[in-house]
Amino acid sequence: VKNVYGDGVYEQQLPFGPADGQNNENSIPKNVTLLDVTSKDNYRNNGTHITGDTIKHIGCTWRNANGGSPQAGFDVEPDIVEDFTKDYYSRNISFTDNTFDDNAGSGLEIVDTSNGTINSVRVTGGYARNNGSASNGFGGVRVVSTDGDGSVIIEGMEVIKNYGLGIDVDGASSGGANAARR
Repeated sequence: VKNVYGDGVYEQQLPFGPADGQNNENSIPKNVTLLDVTSKDNYRNNGTHITGDTIKHIGCTWRNANGGSPQAGFDVEPDIVEDFTKDYYSRNISFTDNTFDDNAGSGLEIVDTSNGTINSVRVTGGYARNNGSASNGFGGVRVVSTDGDGSVIIEGMEVIKNYGLGIDVDGASSGGANAARR
């Protein structure tokens, strides 16, 4: 996937609502695997995750996002959907042996946009290198939690030669990020 004027890969529920006689829970992507996908040179992000349950990214490459903010290799940024009643937002999202490199923004950005929207993101192996810029200095991996709930685990990943920060773990005033870094 390359040279898309938005996001190269976009993971999100369909826009059903009560007026359609359906609810968003029925349209949430579940049990999806992206295997050996390369997404590069896209305008906003090379990959974006909005909503899903058990989404696996195995051996993927997310390279050279540039143009519109946040310009991440991959951005996990859940949206609040008003009619969710079963706590589905972003659950069991994994990145195994992925490469995030040469992106104008973060290599991997995981932002808990509202209380409880991220539950279990796991990053195992892979690389985050040469990400970030003077105007977007988060660098390799950025994790933000608004409430300190949920979990992000990063293990066995090489984070090298990024501008700004290698791994940035932030919390909001109401709580700190619950992230394990090994």
